[in-house]
Amino acid sequence: MLAWVNLEKSLTTTGDLLMTPAMRNRPAMIFEIAHVLQQQSIISDSEVEDIQAFRKLRNQVVHGKLDHKDVLNKEMVEKLTSLNVKIEQRLSIQWI
Repeated sequence: MLAWVNLEKSLTTTGDLLMTPAMRNRPAMIFEIAHVLQQQSIISDSEVEDIQAFRKLRNQVVHGKLDHKDVLNKEMVEKLTSLNVKIEQRLSIQWI
């Protein structure tokens, strides 16, 4: 979950800067931020798909539909962590 929290923090911080005024009137949804970053060529189509898959899995675990012991593994956490590092690096270059 910590890997997801880190990714969500990165995305929402960036989302606050990238969202249109109409979108800023409410909390930004992660998938909306991902699509904005995709439109700006900061993240790829496959990375958006990965974010969506992780988001759905996270929601299923949090809402008790899946047991985290059954679905979370070391490789998944490493993939999520790696994705976050890549996105943060691209965003830091973008804002220089």
